Amino acid sequence: MNKDNAPPPVRSPALQRLKTCLGIALPFLILGGFFFGQAFVDQEHFVFRDAAHFYYPLFHEVTRQWKAGEVPLWSPYDGIGMPLAADGTSSVFYPFKAILLGPFDYDTGLRIYYVFHFLLAYAGTFVAARTWKCSLFGACLAASAYTFCGPTLSYTCNLVFLVGAAWLPWVLVAGWHVFNKPCPRSMSLLAVCLGMMVLGGDPQAAFHCMLLLCLGALFFAVPSAGLSDWKAWARQRSVRLAALLLAASFAGLLSAIQVLPTAQWSQRSDRLAAQTSTNAYQFTARWATGELTQRHWDDIRGIYPKTGHGRQSFDFSISPWLLPEVFCSNFSGKFYPQRQRWAQILPGEGRIWFPALFVGTLTVLCAVVGFRCRSRGGIDQFMLAMTLFGLLACFGWYGLGWIVGEVSYFFNGPTTDDLPVGSPFGGLYWFLVVFVPKYAAFRYPAKWYIVFCFGISILAGRGLPRAIRLSATSKRRLLMLAISSLLLGAAIYLNAAWISTTLPTEPPDDLFGPLDALAGIRDMAQGIFQMAAVILLTLLIVGYAPKQWRPGLLVGLLIVDMALANAWVAPTAPQEVWKQNTAANVLPKSTSDDPLPGVYRTRNLHFYPTSFDLKGSDDRQREGLAIDRENLYPRYQLIQNVRLAPSITSIFPTDYQLVISEAYSPQNRPLVLNLLGTRKIWDYGPDKVRVSTNNPDAWPAAWWRPNATWIEAPDNTIPSQASATEQILEELRRNSSSPGGVLEGNPGEHANDAQTAEDIRSVEVLCQRPRAGSIQIELKDAQPGWLFIREYFDDGWTCQVTQADGIVRPAIPIYRANRIMMAVPVEAGDTKVTLTYWPRSFVIGAVVSGLSWLALIVLFAAKGVWAAFGRR
Repeated sequence: MNKDNAPPPVRSPALQRLKTCLGIALPFLILGGFFFGQAFVDQEHFVFRDAAHFYYPLFHEVTRQWKAGEVPLWSPYDGIGMPLAADGTSSVFYPFKAILLGPFDYDTGLRIYYVFHFLLAYAGTFVAARTWKCSLFGACLAASAYTFCGPTLSYTCNLVFLVGAAWLPWVLVAGWHVFNKPCPRSMSLLAVCLGMMVLGGDPQAAFHCMLLLCLGALFFAVPSAGLSDWKAWARQRSVRLAALLLAASFAGLLSAIQVLPTAQWSQRSDRLAAQTSTNAYQFTARWATGELTQRHWDDIRGIYPKTGHGRQSFDFSISPWLLPEVFCSNFSGKFYPQRQRWAQILPGEGRIWFPALFVGTLTVLCAVVGFRCRSRGGIDQFMLAMTLFGLLACFGWYGLGWIVGEVSYFFNGPTTDDLPVGSPFGGLYWFLVVFVPKYAAFRYPAKWYIVFCFGISILAGRGLPRAIRLSATSKRRLLMLAISSLLLGAAIYLNAAWISTTLPTEPPDDLFGPLDALAGIRDMAQGIFQMAAVILLTLLIVGYAPKQWRPGLLVGLLIVDMALANAWVAPTAPQEVWKQNTAANVLPKSTSDDPLPGVYRTRNLHFYPTSFDLKGSDDRQREGLAIDRENLYPRYQLIQNVRLAPSITSIFPTDYQLVISEAYSPQNRPLVLNLLGTRKIWDYGPDKVRVSTNNPDAWPAAWWRPNATWIEAPDNTIPSQASATEQILEELRRNSSSPGGVLEGNPGEHANDAQTAEDIRSVEVLCQRPRAGSIQIELKDAQPGWLFIREYFDDGWTCQVTQADGIVRPAIPIYRANRIMMAVPVEAGDTKVTLTYWPRSFVIGAVVSGLSWLALIVLFAAKGVWAAFGRR
């Protein structure tokens, strides 16, 4: 046979599949190694914002309790103790927390936990893109754009929201299958993914996804053939909505172990207690009963007081003038390592949720070019609607009312305070707050931006084939855009010094120091140069590269663009800094009557030196971390095993907030600090340094009193009245020289709960803590009276008392004492009081979740067995 006519070699299918898989994984390996490689090689952790002081200590405590053989239900180091599992950010029952319990040490496990969720986001976006008819290269482009865009990388500082972002593609693609062709398999997959979101600590993302899926089922589901009239259309949509709601309900059952404790605990949250904004349904009900007030009218019109949850829920809104940063990297300047974000000085700029908004120049280009080719199935329409929904919702505070206010200001009209509507009025986020029941309990509109990032990434993946076949007209327009961008960038860069001098001055930041506006303007110019370069390289690839190489080269260009633009977004610091114990020599020591003495410090106070105000530094976040770690900035006390008052939790109880706020009052400060058992007080000195003082009058962990003062309390489970708090503190102030006791309830109903000792002698009280959710108190020479315990009052606590003869009295009632503590009645001769935290909501939730997961496993196992026998 002629050698030239020999058939081509046959490639092994397995080898071809391996090659394809490696090609799919290559973008993740390159970008993952670029962004996270240093953290593994140098053993470092993410350091920006909550990553350092919130999630590292929180997950450290959760992991410590799991490894000690405990169920992490209670945190003894937050305030005077707080529920741990009920606080959703702890994500105690999230299955993939098992990564932290593996054979690795905690630090290595935490790094793997981060990278795993980026891998999950990449895989989910790839699967979603392939489901929505993207090519292999298009799916790789979409997955790379979403996983390594600025907002997703920014979530290294907010780990539970990274978990939500990682599961978002899986939820949306499962929901797409449900509302197009409902079946048990797709509904179960949707339920599992939603459940993972909730268990992972981001129920708001699950709610957002369900809202989008319900809208998609109504307007973008693939229509079935033979729909003769509107009744058939409505019936079909009703079935698909029902399937989505059924899947969401099953997700609630799967995650009941988290949902039930959180729902119960959130009823005591300062967030709900401060929630006075009125939605449309409450407004209608009050209007029908004639109970409307001016405040209700203001809430509906978007006019909120400056303090309170109504206004706070609109914090972290994304400013419309930052939209160029979607496709132009660092348009507003870099937020760190040095302070170069010039946009902060703009009058309407608010708090920053995402340090970077960049999604990719090529991502936006492919999405815009590709949208012209719309499918009949409604995929592009659904993606576009979802993308626009996320974009409009993330504006939050900047609604139609804000536009009216700006126009009025421009024409010297009435100020914002004099307008009939507030800034958020008419915006999409305001619409959600007013018309979606219970939505006002959520907050922070910027969380919607991650939906925009995902939608535009999928649109870009679908538009890649169109982008590699640009028409001559499109090429000319892009060339003009690139040239204009180069000229604009050059003009800005050359005049950066003059532009920076025209900007108003800005006070220095406590951590990052003075604003370097000149560097920020140059960041913007460099971002414009990079955008122009990406456009020019895209034109070169499309115009001159071989056709079969173009998709791969464009994906490679996106990888380079993301790496250059977002290299600064996920900073790290050596893990040894978290392990420093420099404050150990000044921390209060535990004693036999007080195993957990407390430290008081202002809640959000950083003890940074004045030198930070004078000059920035590339190592400033590491320097700030070391100072925060040394000064137990919340929640570093979880690593140190020290009580800190006040502390930071995502669900903070109202009654504790009311008491702790009295520490700012000169009259009540000594009493509150003694009440909380504060042995060490860290105040803020005149030179922004820590001033440490001792407090020898702090009350012990538990004390006995022969009697107690009773006050009337109509509701003993959800206290929120400031007047009752004042009354209790007044009663305690009368006996401030010794530990006092005030009980809440009806004195007549509890007259027989405890007897008053006739011969009052001292009762020796020794307190021990064998584990986080257990307290054991030894009594010597006990007399009838009340035992007060400096531990936060919660319905999950149970009590039993051991008598002198060894008989145990179970189910001893626990009373609310001193507004935030516990008290139990004791009798003569009692020797031991044991309190255990085991809330009923956890038990019920564990049973419901366990049975639901078991049913799901049995269902799929039975289906697999049936399929196996059916094939035979």
